[in-house]
Amino acid sequence: MLVNAGSIGNSGRKTLGSSSNACTQRYNCHEPLDTSFGSIDCRNIAGPTVLLHSNSGSITAADFKGEAKIVTSFGSITCNTFSGTTLDVKTDSGRLSISDATCRTCLAVTSYGALACQRVKGDTVKLRSGSGGLDLAAVEAPALDISTSFGSVKAREITTSKLTANSGSGSINIVCTPATAADLTAEVKSSFGSIDFTAPPRFSGQVDLRTDFGSIHTGLPVTVSGNFDKKKIVGTVGEGKGLLRLQTGSGSLDLK
Repeated sequence: MLVNAGSIGNSGRKTLGSSSNACTQRYNCHEPLDTSFGSIDCRNIAGPTVLLHSNSGSITAADFKGEAKIVTSFGSITCNTFSGTTLDVKTDSGRLSISDATCRTCLAVTSYGALACQRVKGDTVKLRSGSGGLDLAAVEAPALDISTSFGSVKAREITTSKLTANSGSGSINIVCTPATAADLTAEVKSSFGSIDFTAPPRFSGQVDLRTDFGSIHTGLPVTVSGNFDKKKIVGTVGEGKGLLRLQTGSGSLDLK
């Protein structure tokens, strides 16, 4: 059922129509909440499935559980305090904010807008922005995949075993926690922008640092193999199986 020019209320209920002629009924989590023009505000929802959709309006979901899919064509999305199997969030134009979430899979995509992710734990976390910065803090996932076409990437207190981070145009700053795996595999690339990467203190493995235009600095004890090159450092730290591959087309590299 479509909700035209109305709002969708809280506490597991939905309000249909305008405020002067409203009809309220229990929200069945198996059915989508769908509005053509209007915001959605859902709180204290238990699945198994939570489906929220707006063609033009912001969406807020808080204190919800289950398998969630949240989509808006034009508007921001804010998710706070979620636990369940899958959290799938998408907006074509707007800011995404996710905090205090625990799930197996977290997928967040915005075509135009910034994306913030704080205190999120999952098996797989994948974050995408077509045009906007990414700001992560206290994210824990064995597989972490973050990317923006235009914007910077800031990721602090990251705990992972496999990291992929990309920016088409912007700097990348990543700080791993001491709990991050010593055999971390990290592929970090910026087409235009500097990269600042703080590895876990116990990291051991291969190191591959490359820049086309810029300087390279490493604070790790890298044993270099082959000829030394100002634009490229390839070597090892210890004898582990990890891999740090940092590459930028234009910008400095700093490995700590």
